[in-house]
Amino acid sequence: MVIHQNDKLLRTWAIAAIALIAITYAIPTPILALLEPNTNLLVRILTAATLFIGVFGFYFRMFFECATSREVHSRGSWMLRFIFLPVFSAFVYFFVTRSKRYKDGKTGGKNEA
Repeated sequence: MVIHQNDKLLRTWAIAAIALIAITYAIPTPILALLEPNTNLLVRILTAATLFIGVFGFYFRMFFECATSREVHSRGSWMLRFIFLPVFSAFVYFFVTRSKRYKDGKTGGKNEA
């Protein structure tokens, strides 16, 4: 039950982080100009903290999960992806390693109950 709840929380975090990235790229330049140095410091800090916690927090969580989990096969390959393709590799890792196909491949195609 706790593992299922943890996966649900991580899935929500992943989707929120993807949404933050999409919003950041979709914001028009005039609105981004509001975050210039003459903008309120509190607004800039809140914006940076939201992006850092949302996107990089998820990246670091997945990075350390991959590095320490005993359930990950091809760990070296995943770690290289994390190093050479930062941020997006965390989303790929999360959605791939939680798929049924990945888990079946790890157990040799046997369904373990």
